[in-house]
Amino acid sequence: MRFPRPDDVLSSPAADSRSGQHVFCALIVLLIALVAPVKTSSAADYTETFDIGTAQGWTAAVGAWAVDGGTYHSTAVGPADITVYGGGSWSTDFIYHAKINNGFNNTGNLAGAAYNYQDANNYYAVIFAALGGTAYLIKVINGTMTIVATAPYSGGGQNIWFDVDVIRSGTGTTVKVNGTSVFNNVPQSELGTGKIGLITYWADARFDNVSLTGGIRDPLKWPFAGSSIWNMPIGSNAVYVPANIPPNPSVTDLNDPNYWLAMPQIDWDIIVLTPNAPITDINYSAAGWSNVSRCSATADPRNPLFQLPMPSTFFVESTLNNNSSAFLKPDGRTLIQTQPFTRCAPPNGDGTATTLTDRNQFPPVDLYGDGIRGSHGGSGLSAIGGSVRLGELRRLSQGPRHALKLVVYSARDLYNCTTLDDSPTTGCFRWPAVNADSHAVASYGAVSNNNNTAMKMGALLAIPASVDLATMDLQTDPAKQLAWTLQNYGAYIDDSGDAPAFIFGAEKGPDGALEAQFEADWGFPLEDRWRTETTRTPWASDMQRLMTALYVVDNNSPTSIGGGGTPRQPLAPPLAVTRSEESAATKTGSWTTFGSGTGIFSGGTIAASNVMGSTATFSFTGTAVSWIGVKCDSCGIASVSIDGGSPTAVDTAAGPAGSLVSEAVFYASGLASGVSHTIAITVTGTHSTMSTGAYIAVDAFDVMP
Repeated sequence: MRFPRPDDVLSSPAADSRSGQHVFCALIVLLIALVAPVKTSSAADYTETFDIGTAQGWTAAVGAWAVDGGTYHSTAVGPADITVYGGGSWSTDFIYHAKINNGFNNTGNLAGAAYNYQDANNYYAVIFAALGGTAYLIKVINGTMTIVATAPYSGGGQNIWFDVDVIRSGTGTTVKVNGTSVFNNVPQSELGTGKIGLITYWADARFDNVSLTGGIRDPLKWPFAGSSIWNMPIGSNAVYVPANIPPNPSVTDLNDPNYWLAMPQIDWDIIVLTPNAPITDINYSAAGWSNVSRCSATADPRNPLFQLPMPSTFFVESTLNNNSSAFLKPDGRTLIQTQPFTRCAPPNGDGTATTLTDRNQFPPVDLYGDGIRGSHGGSGLSAIGGSVRLGELRRLSQGPRHALKLVVYSARDLYNCTTLDDSPTTGCFRWPAVNADSHAVASYGAVSNNNNTAMKMGALLAIPASVDLATMDLQTDPAKQLAWTLQNYGAYIDDSGDAPAFIFGAEKGPDGALEAQFEADWGFPLEDRWRTETTRTPWASDMQRLMTALYVVDNNSPTSIGGGGTPRQPLAPPLAVTRSEESAATKTGSWTTFGSGTGIFSGGTIAASNVMGSTATFSFTGTAVSWIGVKCDSCGIASVSIDGGSPTAVDTAAGPAGSLVSEAVFYASGLASGVSHTIAITVTGTHSTMSTGAYIAVDAFDVMP
């Protein structure tokens, strides 16, 4: 499909009685006439409520703009009225928020927000029609306007306030209206640092509660701490040693078995980050990697192994793929991982899912933590960290801003180890891997008698800093993006393959799989074969160039991730979460403070009560909140409500434990942005049969913008 041309959209709309009929093109005619200087410095976080009667730092470039009634008001009702904030400039990794109220009620009356505004000929904007519920994502580059995307939105209308969040992460733009995504990670990579602005088109509109929070990461799109192995760039002190991965042999005959070498192949990571979806049973299946279907569960007293949230329409059919999987629990923080995940659609399946690995094989992982552990059986590394995500490898993108994961031909490329441990001289794996395959001693390096002790499970591979990527003769844009990532972040060996190939991890989940996005963007399949010299594709040829260019970062360690020194790229911005300790809550009733002698808590203390009716109330502004509490064998049932709504019973009982450790016990999302909310936690004085007490503990609150 194509995006509509400007004269397809809003062609001769019926505006209000003063504006007559107008076409969307007129917006561009007047916008390109604007002149505004560009400020290149960065700025701190910014908030403006217009409550003191002025719009400090704002300049009305076109039209009439004034502060009245505690709002910023555009009253000229011209074809393109715009105001720009001159107090700072931002490039990416920010959330730009504004409340918008359109006084008119026709398709030609638009109001919205501009961002990355460099000058009158170069900026981005999202604009909302008052009637018809259509949003337009546009770009103006060198004076030419392009509608990047259109989408329906709800919550607007004449004289109705609605909240808009423009979230820039890397080169992607996500736009939310009242907390609901309208555009999701749309690539916009042409412009760098610029200003923010407000814009109207034939509209009498008001704006309020403008804010910009810089350095923000959405943990669902870009998870784990900035110091995680997946997010740390390669450093200037990296020591590179050859990986010695040889090129594929020449192929001239279709019958040559090397014709079918995977260049590349995807090791699919099943990523399901839907904490509010229906809870689904995952049962044990002994099928594993045999030729038996994984669709049916194997009778086992442990069933269900897991009960985790996933959309009712999400299925993963039975294959021999690894299908390492990661699920986000209802608390919004805890990742549960398993392998190989399968959920067959009827009639092959009954709606439940299956897996081989027990709940104790891979420990729970914090979405905000180091992200190392996971369900890749060959290494124990993460099923989500290192995966190429939806929204990456897109046109005009630079490349994933995180380390990748690679599968190598272990019998040839890995060290011929003799002990199933991490011994530097004899071991089969190295940090950050926590294990190797059980067959490693007998199989790793066996066909080549590989004596390269650097090439072990868990090794960090990278294209050396000394390599000029422009000299690699890469022929395809996505390969150039991968090269950029491999030089700046590298890739961890996370599993073993049984043939020469270039295999990397990528996302498959409820929102789709990378393969469909990739082919739609680039016009050729994501997965390919080596083929013959005359039929080989440029994409497959590029995979060999990448594969043979890799070296091992031999001094990668817990104290020098990526080799240490000056990072090759800026560090990942902070995650989009703000933590407030329990002291920020207003408490009524009887509460007791417990310290480090009781357990490990955020800020060192928790407040707990077993007195019925005792309440802790926390006020916040954000779209999601997690209550960080404690689960224990003397913990009871709390009644939790958001904004005074219907209460939810939360059972905090758990099995016996020694020292207590706090965790997220309740999560609420989809809240309106830019307005104040409350979470109220009330002690009921009751408990389940799993517990002997009714204590409710409050440790902290995590808020997402």
